[in-house]
Amino acid sequence: MLGNDAKVIFKRNKKEDVAGIANHELNALPMVNATAKTMTDKGPVILILRNYAHHGLNRTLHSAGHVEWYQNEVCDSLTKVGGGQVIKAVDGYHVPINVIRGLPHIHMKPDTAEELDTLPHVVLTQGGEWGPTVLDHIDDDDWVSKVKRDGDQECDSPFDNRGEHKHREPVRAGVTIDNPCWREIYWWCKRSVI
Repeated sequence: MLGNDAKVIFKRNKKEDVAGIANHELNALPMVNATAKTMTDKGPVILILRNYAHHGLNRTLHSAGHVEWYQNEVCDSLTKVGGGQVIKAVDGYHVPINVIRGLPHIHMKPDTAEELDTLPHVVLTQGGEWGPTVLDHIDDDDWVSKVKRDGDQECDSPFDNRGEHKHREPVRAGVTIDNPCWREIYWWCKRSVI
């Protein structure tokens, strides 16, 4: 949903209803294309924002699915919990995502005519006919096998479901194992007691 931090450059002949928390609904918002200036890892750029419902108030709300539909990669998990907080655009630019009051936002402002002509353009969303229903998906009975992949930590874990080490060597009675680490620990402990 487009806020006041971007400039409308084209009004589409289409309107959308936007529903939110507690069934709050904004009806018949015009669909627009817009531009906005933002900073990336390579300097300032103009974002091309297509197929946004125009509200015109506050910050623009970007849908991760809408941005990903154009093959951009959205890493919207929070930096404070190990995430990336960045959009990796298909053309190589990295657009930072700010989190304000728990919601992700892109810091941007309306561009000038000169900026639109001179700065590189980064396309975030698809043009033409687009609607959020293209992202709809209902889980089926086999959802678990679809979300678990070989690269998942659970699949790579050296421990089984009971917590036992999968690749543990069996104990062999009477076989001494020379482990220089234990000598170093013993030496360090003996020295630190003195």
